[in-house]
Amino acid sequence: GAQTFTTNCIQCHGAERQGVIIVAVVAGPPIPATRDGIANRTEAQLATFISTHNTGSTLNAAQHANLAMFLKTS
Repeated sequence: GAQTFTTNCIQCHGAERQGVIIVAVVAGPPIPATRDGIANRTEAQLATFISTHNTGSTLNAAQHANLAMFLKTS
């Protein structure tokens, strides 16, 4: 999960999941573990959300699941 996040998510959400603003445009919002979208979803629900979140993503189902587990536990 951590490597998938580093490779695919940091550019928009930041290394510390703080979100990134590029020239006054939010590339990706902050994603703290306490955020409702993470805290109130199961890992399976979060993996499903991730799979539809970035339509340009080439992540597979296993990577979605690993990323969901990483976001829930870190």
